[in-house]
Amino acid sequence: MLLDLIGTKDVRFYNYEIHFESHTHQLFSQLSVFENQLRGNAELKTEQKYFFDARVNGLIEDDHIPFYRKKVPVLHLIPTPFPSVWHTFDDDLSALDEHVIEDLQKILVRFLLKYLA
Repeated sequence: MLLDLIGTKDVRFYNYEIHFESHTHQLFSQLSVFENQLRGNAELKTEQKYFFDARVNGLIEDDHIPFYRKKVPVLHLIPTPFPSVWHTFDDDLSALDEHVIEDLQKILVRFLLKYLA
């Protein structure tokens, strides 16, 4: 799992699996399921949706490429579009949203507990 550029307000994650051919579509779908469960239980801080099961056309060159080339399945979580502060002078701690981070932490913990069970 590659976590990249997460934690800013209005992050949206889409499924890039079709391009990586790593068969991680099911794993990505679980993130959306867990988000919906937590939201249904009123356990998330924000109203925004984070995980969209739509597959995105395009390839993002990133740290996962060496693993991909070695046929290691990659679950790439990077927001689309990239945060507006990315690689600017405003790309600092103040760009992070504590409620988004807390929501994503809850979703990812539930996901990891299921995955490792």
